[in-house]
Amino acid sequence: MEPGNKIMNDISSKDYFLQNSLAEYEQPNIYSLEEEFAKAKKNRDIKPYLIFFGFILLLIVATIFTGYYLEEKSRQIKVDISEFEDLRLKETLDLAKAKEAELNRKTTELDSKARELENKKGELRNLHNHFNNEVQRIKQEVQQQADLENTDKKALQRLDKKGQKQLDQVKDNYETQIAKKQAEIIRLQEQLRNDENKLTEAKLYQYALNFFLKDKKAQGCVLDPRQRKNIILFFAGIPKLATETTVDLYRGDDQYIGRIQLIASENGIFGQVDEIAKGQTLKPFDWFTMPK
Repeated sequence: MEPGNKIMNDISSKDYFLQNSLAEYEQPNIYSLEEEFAKAKKNRDIKPYLIFFGFILLLIVATIFTGYYLEEKSRQIKVDISEFEDLRLKETLDLAKAKEAELNRKTTELDSKARELENKKGELRNLHNHFNNEVQRIKQEVQQQADLENTDKKALQRLDKKGQKQLDQVKDNYETQIAKKQAEIIRLQEQLRNDENKLTEAKLYQYALNFFLKDKKAQGCVLDPRQRKNIILFFAGIPKLATETTVDLYRGDDQYIGRIQLIASENGIFGQVDEIAKGQTLKPFDWFTMPK
């Protein structure tokens, strides 16, 4: 029985060995893509993402802060006319002053030429009337002579020729004068049109100053304060001056600068210094309101 048991034991050992070998062979290592992705996801470095999103957040915050800062600074900025003196302020003021003087001069010339044109038209009407009167006078003289010498035909012919000659002379004389007057009227009308165009152009330079005064609710401002006894001024409209008119000068919103006296002259209204606040000097665009 022992050999038989031994044989059976050997067979069992072989079966066990073969079963283990087959089991190991039948279960190879399988590569799983999902497991690899899961491992890679767990091992992924998130620092680049944190840096990227942090940079975006910092950029947004910086943009918001910069916009707010610029808005606050723009609200706090106060414009001082002295800051613009290096930007050809003198040239601008000289141009405004020249245009203001030209505006006044052209306005005066325009009124003068309009009156001259009316005078020329009146002279032309007078010439026509005088011509008609002369014609009637000569005709009456001829008729009177004809009545006195109606029996002498030769005398009538002489009188007729004499009267016609006088009429022709009067006609030629007045026609020449009338042609000259008409030429002068045409010339004056052309000058009036040119002056009106120049007047319109000069008025355009008043827009900026009028806008400035309207913003300050003022009636006038200083243009050139370099001569204390002859300060050049600009007015919004035509001011009504009393015998002596004194106005206070301000800068910016309500900074008191001083006081000047307004004086009317043939060339317009100019100012003279009456008082200057301590530590202040007059500058262009110092504004004032007219007393009520």
